[in-house]
Amino acid sequence: MITKSPCDLPGLSCIRCLYSCHCNQRDTTSKKCNNCWCSFVACVCLFSVLGLYFVWSIQNESHNFNEYAFRFIGVWFNWSVAVLVVFIILTSYSSVLLLLAFCHLAAHEQMNLHWIHKVLLFLTAVIVSLFIIYLDLKFSEQWNTIYISLKVTAPFIHIGVVLGFSFLAWLVTDTYYRTKKIVLKIIVVDAYLAVMVVLYLIPLVLTRHIVPPCLTNKIPPKPLLVGHRGAPMLAPENTILSYEKAHNYNVIAFESDVMISLDGVPFLMHDQNLKRTTNVASVFNNRTEEDASFFTWTELQRLNAGEWYLKKDPFSTASSFSVEEMERIRQQNIPTLADLLKTAEKYNKSVIFDLRKPPANHAYNSRYINLIVETILNSTINPELVLWLHDEDREKVVQMAPGFQQIFGGKDGPVWDKAQRINFPYNNISAEKIEDYLQKKVLVNLFVIDKPWLFSIFWCANVSSVTTNACHIFSEMKVPVWHLAPDTYQMIWILTDCVSCFIMLSMFLLQRYCSRRTLRAVDRDNEVLLQRLHQHLA
Repeated sequence: MITKSPCDLPGLSCIRCLYSCHCNQRDTTSKKCNNCWCSFVACVCLFSVLGLYFVWSIQNESHNFNEYAFRFIGVWFNWSVAVLVVFIILTSYSSVLLLLAFCHLAAHEQMNLHWIHKVLLFLTAVIVSLFIIYLDLKFSEQWNTIYISLKVTAPFIHIGVVLGFSFLAWLVTDTYYRTKKIVLKIIVVDAYLAVMVVLYLIPLVLTRHIVPPCLTNKIPPKPLLVGHRGAPMLAPENTILSYEKAHNYNVIAFESDVMISLDGVPFLMHDQNLKRTTNVASVFNNRTEEDASFFTWTELQRLNAGEWYLKKDPFSTASSFSVEEMERIRQQNIPTLADLLKTAEKYNKSVIFDLRKPPANHAYNSRYINLIVETILNSTINPELVLWLHDEDREKVVQMAPGFQQIFGGKDGPVWDKAQRINFPYNNISAEKIEDYLQKKVLVNLFVIDKPWLFSIFWCANVSSVTTNACHIFSEMKVPVWHLAPDTYQMIWILTDCVSCFIMLSMFLLQRYCSRRTLRAVDRDNEVLLQRLHQHLA
C-alpha cells in the first residue's frame, strides 16, 4: 500500500507529460546526466532572459536597425519587432520548461528531459549566442545603452530576483528535511542564506555604483525637444510637412541632413541614395543605387518624397492619419535647404543639420561648405538661429558667419574652451560628464532618444535638450515615466526583504508539516503491513 503525500503536486501526470513525455506512468529510471540537463534548462532560461532584456533595452535604436537592414536586404520590414517577438517566444518556452523542471524536483520525479526539448534548448542557446555576437560586432555602442537601461530597471530586477529566490526556499527546505547527512544540511542551508543576504544588501551597491537618476526628491526641468528630421513618426522625414508637425509640438529646433545636388543646390536627404525615401525606382529605375549628390535639382524635383511613407509605414503610425493627412503626405517632395530655412524663420525655430560632403569627383567637393554658408547668409533667417555642427573648416565658418551658434558633437571627450553647446549620442556620455558640463554653463543636447523610459532618465539627469523622432509623445509627458524619492525606495527595499523572509519562513513551516505528515503516513503503512503479516503468520 502506497500512501500519497499530502503535499504532492496536483496535475503531476500532465507536468510529467510536458517535460519528459512519460504521460501515463512514473519513470523510475535514473540517469546521471538527467540533473545535468536540468542545469542546462536553467542556464538556457537565464541566457534567453538576458537576450530578451538586451533586445528590449536597445529598442530605442529600432528605426536605425530597420534602416540598416533595408540597406542590405532592400526590403522594408519592422525587423526589430520581429526579433523582439522571437526572443519573447524563446524566453517563454525556456521559462515554462524551467518551471516544469522545478515541479519535477518538488515532486521528486526523475529529470528525464525529452530529446525534442534538448534540441530546442540547444537551438535557443545558439540563436541567443549569435545575436549577442552580432550585437557586439555591428552595434557595440549599444552595450552602453544596456548599461543605461539598468539605471531604470535595476531596482525592479532586484525586487523580482529577491522574490524569485525566496520561493526557491521550497526546494531548499525539502532537501534539508530529506537529507540524512548533517553536514550536507548545513551546507545547503548556509549557502542559500548567504545568497539571500547578498541579495538583500544589493541596493547598497546599486545606489553607489549604478545610480538611478530618477531616485531623486526633486525633478529637474523637462528637457527641450529637437525634431529629428522633423516629426518622422507623423510625416515623411526631411519634408516640410514633417517640420510643420514638429512645430505643432513645440520643438526648439529642426534637425536635418543636407546634401548638395550635381548642379549645386543644397537639399534635404539622409540616405546616401534615394531608394528608401523616394520613388526613384519608378522614375529612374537604373539609378536606385546612385549617390543622391549626382542627381541634378531638376531631376530631384521629379521625385515624390511622401508615397513611400504610407507604403512602408516605418513607425506603424499610418493607420492613425486622416484622409486629408494622407493626401498631404502623398504630395510631399524633396525640399531644399532654403525651404527649411524659410520654415524655421516662419516659426522662429533654430536649425541644426548634418552636412554630407559630396563624393571626390563631385563639382562641389572642395567648396561645399562655402556654398552652404552662402545659402544661409542669402536667406533672411536670423544667423543666431543656425546651430553649426560641422567640424570641417569650423574656424573659416566662424569668420564668414560670426552670428552662427557653434555646437560641438562627437563622442564624449574634449571640446573647444569656448563651447556653449554640445551635441552627443546619448550612449556616449556619462551622467557625471553631463553634470560637469552643466556646471560650466554648457548646454547639453543628446540624440536620438525615442523611448519614454530613456527620455525619463536624461530628464532626471537634467539634460538641456534631446533630439527625438517622438516629439508628439514627449511633449505630452508631464513627469518622468517613473521616479522615486530615495526614502520611498528604501521603504520598498525593506518591505521586499520582509516579504521575502515571510515567504521563506512559510516554506520552511509548510515543508516541516509535509515532512511530518509523510512520516506519519509511512508509519501507518508500516503498522498495517505488520498487522497483516502477523495475521498471515497466525
